[in-house]
Amino acid sequence: FMRIIPDGPMSMRVEGRIAHTLERELPRTGASLDDIWDHQHWISRWLQGFLDRLPAACPFFVGHVMLLVGATIGGTNTEGAPACESYRVLVWLSLCMYMAVAVLSFFAYLKPLQWLMGSPMIQQLQMLFMHRYIAAHPPPYLYISDGGLIEPLGLFPLLRRRLS
Repeated sequence: FMRIIPDGPMSMRVEGRIAHTLERELPRTGASLDDIWDHQHWISRWLQGFLDRLPAACPFFVGHVMLLVGATIGGTNTEGAPACESYRVLVWLSLCMYMAVAVLSFFAYLKPLQWLMGSPMIQQLQMLFMHRYIAAHPPPYLYISDGGLIEPLGLFPLLRRRLS
């Protein structure tokens, strides 16, 4: 998956702060700024990817916490009924949350649900069902492949540099 829209202001701001800190600290280490600047853009890419995936990961994180709490509650009571019932409710709630996110991801062309398209896991699910995302604006990430192990057409470097 490759991000096709420009990085957001938050990741660029963090990258600027890191560059400023590097410029200030480099005279002490003796390294040149050109050596470090070539390898510095990975920070904004990583941060932007994290910020894109965070909203779509939150429902899954909450579902996992509910499963963990249900397993803890269900395993502590040996007498049965109340703990088993609360365990069953938490498991069903978490499964319903997972299914709701999966179903809503197929309606991500609607403006309130576009945050789901930042998740590669959701896009993999849509690829599994051969769903085509059709909307006024493309999703932030596109899956680009020619079917080979290594992409020999050179599309990745062109898209990264925003060339045609």
